[in-house]
Amino acid sequence: MRIIAADSGTALLDKAYRPKVVLTAAAVLVEEPFTQPTAQHFRLIEEEYGKPTLLLHELQVIAELCARHSCDVIHVDASLGGAALETLSLVDILGLRITPQAKQAFRTIYPKLRKMVDRLYHQHGVSILAIGKDSVAVRIAELATAAYSVVAMATRAAAKAELLILGLPRMCTIQVQGSAVRAASLEPGEHELIASVEDRGNAVERVRLREFPNPFLRGYRILVIEPQGG
Repeated sequence: MRIIAADSGTALLDKAYRPKVVLTAAAVLVEEPFTQPTAQHFRLIEEEYGKPTLLLHELQVIAELCARHSCDVIHVDASLGGAALETLSLVDILGLRITPQAKQAFRTIYPKLRKMVDRLYHQHGVSILAIGKDSVAVRIAELATAAYSVVAMATRAAAKAELLILGLPRMCTIQVQGSAVRAASLEPGEHELIASVEDRGNAVERVRLREFPNPFLRGYRILVIEPQGG
């Protein structure tokens, strides 16, 4: 089975470790044994934290990856019990057992969501499942946001001589192996799950990386990116 999934994640933090923006939307193609991407696609979105439009960014990167690679099913980071989005009206969504905040978010984005889902379904003929964090493929996409964000922000930090602080996804750590930046899961039972991005500009060599637990959020880690000589 070939699964294309997307997530948005990895936050740019202020000096008090509060999230400013979500940095990256990532789409991944995952195949058996479902441990790392076969193909991936990214957008640096720098979207306000918690905005409902994050799902629209995720559908956009999915569409862009689907234009290059076929799949059997699509997974999105929306927790609607695995329902197929192409079959759900707004009335259907509002009738589900989801939080009032989630219902308001879907009200806000539904017209654009409907158009994007219909276009995806009619162009590629595969279901778009609102499976959320239960999906291993969505988890791999979440890890991919971290790997890409590190490369992108290392490039920015080196170019602007600027210290940047990233909030990594839950139970995620960063590893640098040669020119590859890897995001690996620290969740029990997920030791095989990784996502890797090539640092083609060698930006990571021009910065210092420091990783440690987020003192305000158990299970989350912080990565400080500091220019060499800073």
